[in-house]
Amino acid sequence: MNTVLYLAITLLALNIAYLIFRVWESKDWSILGSLLPRAYLIFLVCTVIFGNRNELIILHLGVLLVFLSDLIVNVIRFLSRKYTKKISYHMAAVTLKELQDKQSFIINNSLFGMFTCNLNGELEFGNEKFMNDTFLTVGDNLTIYFPELRELQYGKEIVKFITSLRSGTKIEMCAGRTRNGHDTITGIIREI
Repeated sequence: MNTVLYLAITLLALNIAYLIFRVWESKDWSILGSLLPRAYLIFLVCTVIFGNRNELIILHLGVLLVFLSDLIVNVIRFLSRKYTKKISYHMAAVTLKELQDKQSFIINNSLFGMFTCNLNGELEFGNEKFMNDTFLTVGDNLTIYFPELRELQYGKEIVKFITSLRSGTKIEMCAGRTRNGHDTITGIIREI
């Protein structure tokens, strides 16, 4: 009987060491709820070994306590996963929205004109500065007004050139091939 109880203490001690390692590795403090009943069970086993052997009912209650605590901890962990995922998704959505707002503010209030068009030259996006300086609208063909962009259609990666707008303002344009779900040309202009 003593051999069985010593083996039980050894297994419980190894189990506690494993649980402590899992807490340290995963930083999941809910696992600690399983440690206390196991420590209590070791205490009970030691009491039975070194005390009165007729009190095995206490040992059975200790085993039941470990079982119930594990059941409760696992149910709580299972239920909290769903809410943890919801919270993570919500936080990611909020962060993405904040980043989009910051990026939108920077692009729309830039001192440089910024644009994106498809490889055919049709304007897909232009910030406020670009639209005000060029008097173009979404859908206009940029290669008509800036023929240098045609070089990007034929494989060149980046073009830089100086040209004049219809208003007579001289600008420097830098544009390159990009991907935005499809092949695009993205560039900036600045007055010189």
